[in-house]
Amino acid sequence: MSYIYFITPVGSDPQYQLKREVLAQISKDTGLEFFFPLERHSEFSLDAARFDLRNASLAVVDLSLERPSCYFELGIAEALEVPTCILAAAGTTLHQTAKRDSTLRYSDLTQYGGIVRDAVVSAQN
Repeated sequence: MSYIYFITPVGSDPQYQLKREVLAQISKDTGLEFFFPLERHSEFSLDAARFDLRNASLAVVDLSLERPSCYFELGIAEALEVPTCILAAAGTTLHQTAKRDSTLRYSDLTQYGGIVRDAVVSAQN
């Protein structure tokens, strides 16, 4: 099974539900399955995260809001050499990541959706 694994702030992101609506439309348009770990597992498990990431064709990582948990999961993805698309809201301070210089920035939901759409379509080609 191949899917797009999402690492993103959830409870702390006031735009989370709006972003999910954008992602639902992208999933519908492309036919790609999006994987959200908190919807699949009630608690974080390193073994489950490694398993889930190994089966992903891409990890989309939103570093907005500087959530330590997002950086932790990104580190797992990078260590497993899972292809990643890293993005962050304009103005977000970036911390430790191997791909800091290639982080894509968005200033609104339209740009967010465009970045994600381009990344997931490219990953499937």
